[in-house]
Amino acid sequence: MVFVQEPGVFLALILIQSLNMKLYRSLCTRRRKFVSLTIVTLVLLTLKYSQNPKRANHDCELTARDYLNGDKEGGWIEVDKSRDLSGCPVKWPDFVDTGNPNSPEQILKVFRYLDIAFTNRGGVADHTREERRQREADFKNHYFDEWVSRKIAVHRSLPDVRSKKCLDRAYGELPAASIVINFCNEEWSVLLRTLHSILDRTPGHLLKEIVLIDDFSTSDYLKLPLEVYLQPMTKVRLIRTTQRLGLIAARNLGSKVANGEILVFLDSHIECFQGWIEPLLSPIVEDDKIVVFPIIPPIDVHTFGIHLTDAVLLGSLSLNTLQFTWMADSDRPVSSSDYYVESPTMPGGLYAVSRSWFSKLGLYDPQLVGWGGENIEMSLKTWMCGGSLKTSTCSRVAHIYRDRSPVTWPNQQETTRRNSYRVAEVWMDSYKHYFYERNAYNMGNIGDVTERLELRRSLRCQTFEWYLDNVLPEVKKEVLESDVFNGQ
Repeated sequence: MVFVQEPGVFLALILIQSLNMKLYRSLCTRRRKFVSLTIVTLVLLTLKYSQNPKRANHDCELTARDYLNGDKEGGWIEVDKSRDLSGCPVKWPDFVDTGNPNSPEQILKVFRYLDIAFTNRGGVADHTREERRQREADFKNHYFDEWVSRKIAVHRSLPDVRSKKCLDRAYGELPAASIVINFCNEEWSVLLRTLHSILDRTPGHLLKEIVLIDDFSTSDYLKLPLEVYLQPMTKVRLIRTTQRLGLIAARNLGSKVANGEILVFLDSHIECFQGWIEPLLSPIVEDDKIVVFPIIPPIDVHTFGIHLTDAVLLGSLSLNTLQFTWMADSDRPVSSSDYYVESPTMPGGLYAVSRSWFSKLGLYDPQLVGWGGENIEMSLKTWMCGGSLKTSTCSRVAHIYRDRSPVTWPNQQETTRRNSYRVAEVWMDSYKHYFYERNAYNMGNIGDVTERLELRRSLRCQTFEWYLDNVLPEVKKEVLESDVFNGQ
């Protein structure tokens, strides 16, 4: 007796058995062929899907772009999370885990894999010689040690480093924010750790949504595996661009599709500390023209240790390069009692802004390409057009700072210079010549700035000299001393 488990094969055998050989022989040749072909086809199809039942889920077979909503003509499409991905054949790497991020088990798991000290020093892991060779070769993929990152759970427990002043701070009713994160081929474990640090340390009532903008990634793990991973996360949306946009255009897109009253822009390689979001939202509720950024401890690219410090750094600006710089501590001492400190500029990777104010300021200049210069534009027009820029002493978001970016853009150096020329042309008035002279007036084609100048006029923005006098007098002093030295 033969036991058949597959219903299709069982049905085929019944059909064959039921066909009386005499009746079968009485059929014409054409009908015999039809009956035989039907039975064989049924058996083959059944065997095909019985060998890999997961393939029967058609949602896994089709590409993501077959199940999207959005604006294809506008260059983006949103993943439809109603798809059934439960049976998709995705094998998770070791670093994917679940559980309470602050449980003893999770803490032990992190330290068992890697000795990381969350102090002013980052512990160094021990590795075999073969592992070191492989790690050195892989380092250039992302310009951080991805081998180390993958040994750390995506739910990494971080200490609560808030001072008593910050712990005792009471916040009123705050709106839920939209967190916008764009990425292009971000390393798998780092992206997930970014995501979980937000979900694990953000009160549910303050999180409207997380909008992930996939800027035309090509890595396989950011395709179906990422969609399967995000499926149960109801507050996470995944937007895919249909062509490479670059950081600036991708953030503009994120601001348009987001639904929250407040936007929080974050990079895709960060980790949020406990109590990070309330200090960013609170001042915007009081004045929607305030832009707020956190203290940003660096994550070591080799050990992934987080270098904690109590120093509150403020942003400055070099007129020679039009690049962001950190201000020396001695220039503007910060009182330990301050909750917020005004900053002339910001690094630009992590900050909160009212969606209405960001829109009123014209978003980022749509003709800024790739990345570079957008943080200076945002800093200048925030101050010059009636707003203010502040850093919160109670909010901390750690960030991986790298010597170079693994994400390339055609002629990136030239693109950044062009972006800076556009910012100078629109916002710096006659002071733009300090930047132009240092670059031999090598402007090239920076495009038409008429619309941006009209935006500045319509907002009745202040002059750049007003900015230097009232916001960044340290640079004004350097300019005057330089003019005297050069006999001007």
